[in-house]
Amino acid sequence: LDSKWGGGIGFFSVDGLDPVKLGTWLVTRHRIAQTPIVHPEFSGIRVTPNVYTTLDEIDRFSDLVLVAMRNGIA
Repeated sequence: LDSKWGGGIGFFSVDGLDPVKLGTWLVTRHRIAQTPIVHPEFSGIRVTPNVYTTLDEIDRFSDLVLVAMRNGIA
């Protein structure tokens, strides 16, 4: 798709990691904005990169989620 508009919405969950605790860890320790969502039918983290989000910022976010998955967020 070729468009002058960029952006997207992602939603993910990690088995064994509470989305609210993960969201708090991301924003307080690493200043990464995102939205934890807890609903009776689903829960996870919503991320919404936009045209101002750099590839380095996306890589940093992804790397930190992997760190949380491997090492926890204590």
